[in-house]
Amino acid sequence: MVKEISRLRVEIRSFEPIPYVNSMTQKIKEYFNRSGATGILTGIDGELDSSVAALLCSRAVTGSKIHAIYLMDKKTHSQVNLRYVNRVAKIGRFNLSVVEITPLNRSVLKSLPQIKRGRMSKSDLAAKAVSKNLSARIRMMSLYYYANLYRYIVCGVLDKSEWLLGSFTKWGDGSADIMPLASLYKTQVGMVAKALKVGFIAKKHPMTKLLNDRPSHHMLPNLYEDLDPILLGIEKGWENQEIADDIGTDLEGISETRSIVEKNWHRRHGSIIL
Repeated sequence: MVKEISRLRVEIRSFEPIPYVNSMTQKIKEYFNRSGATGILTGIDGELDSSVAALLCSRAVTGSKIHAIYLMDKKTHSQVNLRYVNRVAKIGRFNLSVVEITPLNRSVLKSLPQIKRGRMSKSDLAAKAVSKNLSARIRMMSLYYYANLYRYIVCGVLDKSEWLLGSFTKWGDGSADIMPLASLYKTQVGMVAKALKVGFIAKKHPMTKLLNDRPSHHMLPNLYEDLDPILLGIEKGWENQEIADDIGTDLEGISETRSIVEKNWHRRHGSIIL
């Protein structure tokens, strides 16, 4: 018996990157012109989303008005990633700076006093998460420092997959003036990368960031090409069994994905006015 084609997978794959690129570059250009800013600033790390976001900005506004910053932290720095950053900067013909923030991260962590008795072990998973979130907020603080200094707007790099899963830090990488990729699933961002002639970036990291960051989510699909159809089904209001029947996967992974999306609803909202 021939299995029916997945409607969810087909919908994601039917995305046309060229019309999106044309539409989004126009939207970025219009926002930039309305803002009265002198340029656009974005963080870049050599991975898919930040590379595509920077290239979209360079198409919307001349490369001379785009400034990408590689915020180098020794804990996460990779020479391979930096090589990718330089390669993308040459393609987009935009300005690039490398800013070392390791001392800043260390200084903030050391300077903040305890406000309660007792101390978490440095090996504690929660303590590591707190430190990581603080680093993300320091990165965004650094970007906005330069943006304010030079009258730039800040371009964020989150895609819809990360947005729905809460795979970002609130008031960290979840903050920006514009989010050009937040309407696209990760696999669709990869399609845009190929359209922008940087398909080599799309092949770098097929694993889901959430799975890498939180090993406890062992039932989560390893690849975005499997995860994104589940997210689309959830967005459409489909039941778990309906999604499972459509894409041919187990219920456990769908249930865990839905749980993550629901638990992280607060990350997708700013300050709630009660």
